[in-house]
Amino acid sequence: MNLLRSRILLSLPVKTILNISRIPTANEIRKAEVDTLHRVRQMGLRVRPASIPSLLDRRIDEAQEHGVDASQLKGSTGVFEVKKDVVLSPRRKSIDESFLLHPELGNQLEALRGMGCKLVMDSSLSLLGTQGYTDVDNGVIGLAPSAKWHTFLHERYHVWFAKNVIEPIGGLSVLREAAKQSADLPVTVERTLSPDALTDARRALQLFRQGYTEMAVQE
Repeated sequence: MNLLRSRILLSLPVKTILNISRIPTANEIRKAEVDTLHRVRQMGLRVRPASIPSLLDRRIDEAQEHGVDASQLKGSTGVFEVKKDVVLSPRRKSIDESFLLHPELGNQLEALRGMGCKLVMDSSLSLLGTQGYTDVDNGVIGLAPSAKWHTFLHERYHVWFAKNVIEPIGGLSVLREAAKQSADLPVTVERTLSPDALTDARRALQLFRQGYTEMAVQE
């Protein structure tokens, strides 16, 4: 889930903004953090606190900007960074299919760092009904502790697409305008992108021609 979606919800009631059926209590938020740490310790892993706000905190900020007071919930959830040097437990392959246990996680973390991005576990996600999000602007992928490997790959693709397609061509509007004019990819785009990125740019152009929005194209 891209954080851009939350901006669409700003005019809605706080429960809708937070994407939950009811506003959680402070105790429930704290329990989500404790459960996160318990799950990680059961796996024999270690994590480090990350100095970034949780997705819940960000949505609370957005709600308060629009006059909705949810300040009692802010700052209660923990965010923990996952780094290669802390994913070391020899037991990790036999626990479950969590993204934390996948043998390719270390390599993928290195690839993320190369794109200027970090991976964190966000204990508020279980309260928001989502398994992951991507914040390309701030270089963060956030996952719930229970997220599966395929969720990680989905969120990682958002980063790859942004860094290898959107940024080099100056934004998806280039492809959207080409689609409106029933044109092929601009020559400048073809000369700019790598072969893999060019394949995805052509796919995005086709989706625009079919009437998809920018948000849908990025999914």
